[in-house]
Amino acid sequence: MSDFVLQVTTSDGTQLPVLGDSQGRVLVAGGAVGPQGDPGPQGDPGPQGDPGPQGDPGPQGPAGYSQRPMFGYWARQPWVTRSSAADNNWRSVCWSPEAGLFVAVADTGTGNRVMTSPDGITWTARSSAVDNRWFSVCWSPEAGLFVAVAISGTGNRVMTSP
Repeated sequence: MSDFVLQVTTSDGTQLPVLGDSQGRVLVAGGAVGPQGDPGPQGDPGPQGDPGPQGDPGPQGPAGYSQRPMFGYWARQPWVTRSSAADNNWRSVCWSPEAGLFVAVADTGTGNRVMTSPDGITWTARSSAVDNRWFSVCWSPEAGLFVAVAISGTGNRVMTSP
């Protein structure tokens, strides 16, 4: 199945692999982000032996999904094939918790080298600024925008989208 491996960088800097093939299929870990928050550890006993507070349940993403990968669960679950918005060579994908959106960029295609998804399952093709070979995309929460870089083009190897 795997013709190429992409690297996903989450908003907290965690890097995860994503597999894809030349037919536009993308493998997403079933449970890379789980349906509930990642419960924190039980607190330490207090001086009188009182149990400490329950751990932080973790930030919540869209539809109650945790924004933190649950690696123990993720590693045990099978990957599920999903259809991409176009049969391009998708090179990079990132997640924005503030926008509630995945964004992916490709180095092939005509006018559709960007795709977005609110859930990693259903993808929508978007117009790219120019048909360069887009290689990587990331999200900046401070600037509130996505930034993509290309390995081709002259004077236009960066595109942004709020």
